[in-house]
Amino acid sequence: TLEELVNTEAAYVSDLGALVGIKAVVRKICDANIVDSLFANIEALHGINTELLSALRGEGDAPPAATADDALERVSTAFETLAPYLRAYSLFCTVAISSQERVKVLRSANAALEQVMGEVEQATGQSMGSWLIRPVQRLCKYP
Repeated sequence: TLEELVNTEAAYVSDLGALVGIKAVVRKICDANIVDSLFANIEALHGINTELLSALRGEGDAPPAATADDALERVSTAFETLAPYLRAYSLFCTVAISSQERVKVLRSANAALEQVMGEVEQATGQSMGSWLIRPVQRLCKYP
């Protein structure tokens, strides 16, 4: 249903926002090239998916989705409008291929990075690998 799609997209946008925040913290303790090798263009993905969520919710000029046909129209219009921007995922996916192993290597070589990532994992109950693969997983769920 549209409600399920909106709810899962809202949770995903929240996760992207958390990744943007984690990237900002890591940027303070690591070289920019290292940070980009892990988080790539996560800010762009956050912006794109925030727009998608807004369109799915019918914010702006869209009328409320009163019927199933209205909901289908809203979803199809949102994806049709934002589909070209989803190409931004190609950079993130390219980086994600090697980021899992890179995280392990960098953490073992950088005590401050190990501490930050350890705190994130402890606070969220999820590994950094799980956080970093999330955009790839979400992309696979889109129509």
